[in-house]
Amino acid sequence: MLIAELTELLGEFPAWAVWLPWRGGCWTAVRPASSRGPGPDLPMVWLHAAATAELAADMRRVDAQLDGPHTC
Repeated sequence: MLIAELTELLGEFPAWAVWLPWRGGCWTAVRPASSRGPGPDLPMVWLHAAATAELAADMRRVDAQLDGPHTC
């Protein structure tokens, strides 16, 4: 079941790297703190949550703040 949840998270959040919980710990996700690609000089946003639903909600909130409205 963890692999299915991980696959779902990665499909919805391609800008994020996600780690499975280790030994009953928390899910962890990280992404650059900007819309630029990752780099050694960029700050990162780290999230931790006990459940994938909580992690996904936090990831959506961060994505909305960082990416903002798109105008084409």
